[in-house]
Amino acid sequence: MGGRDEATSELLVIFGITGDLARKMTFRALYRLERRKLLGGAILGVASDDITVEELIKRAGEAIRDTGEPFDEAVFGRLGKRLSYLHGDVTEAALY
Repeated sequence: MGGRDEATSELLVIFGITGDLARKMTFRALYRLERRKLLGGAILGVASDDITVEELIKRAGEAIRDTGEPFDEAVFGRLGKRLSYLHGDVTEAALY
């Protein structure tokens, strides 16, 4: 992102990435940011669902399509490459 030191690492952590809010709003917002080339780093989704990152990416694509948002495979491909997933209980200290 503009004006930042190239050595800076960016990571956006989203808790509850498999929940209803993510499905209805968060994935769409991330997609729009990616389309405008405003995302600068990796995205780590954290939730208690025992899924793979591939399943998370699939769910994200379905959620974005379900909103009626014009869908560009190239944009979504870039977004999908940013996503990673951590399964865990946010109330457990071991997660952190």
